[in-house]
Amino acid sequence: MSRYKVFWKRYCRVVVVKHPFQQKKERGLLVREFSADVDSDELVWHRDRSDRNVKVCHGDGWQLQLENNIPRRMIPGETYFIPKNTYHRIIKGQKNLVVEIEEISKVKITRKQLRRIIRESLKEQVVGYTPPEKKDDTDDESGYETVGTMGLDVDMGDSTPATQQATAQNVKSLSAQRQKALDKGDVEGAEESGEQLSTAREMRG
Repeated sequence: MSRYKVFWKRYCRVVVVKHPFQQKKERGLLVREFSADVDSDELVWHRDRSDRNVKVCHGDGWQLQLENNIPRRMIPGETYFIPKNTYHRIIKGQKNLVVEIEEISKVKITRKQLRRIIRESLKEQVVGYTPPEKKDDTDDESGYETVGTMGLDVDMGDSTPATQQATAQNVKSLSAQRQKALDKGDVEGAEESGEQLSTAREMRG
């Protein structure tokens, strides 16, 4: 036998963790049963990695204690919330204890990710903007257009230098206004500016 095998046999041990309950999974919930004969020394203080809702199905005389709190009686039918990373323990009762555990996983999102989602959403709305239907040839196409800071009594087909300059300036102003709203997280303001921006670009041609 090699020296390595001798060392492993003498000094290494396999650690087997024995839980003081029996557990199964039903409908996405953890169902645990604690025997009334369990040794109280096995019901140690511990903490979990996620928030949990613990519903008591059966049991008599059992208690739940969170750190820095006095023990609370575990009443069948009641649900108890245990925050993640909070040390807690249960105190033995008379009959078997059966509980259903729901692990609560929270979706975390940073401010940067939220801003990106808002921008993508607004971009889709602007790209998918549907302009109003064209009027019949018999209708008068001229009218008073108010878009952003621009208010002109113009024909939609007007391409004079003055009109082109006014619409170009309006597009620039609306773009800055929409970006400012996005930076502030103002979804409604950015959406409104985006709609006006699309109209202004259509007027510009």
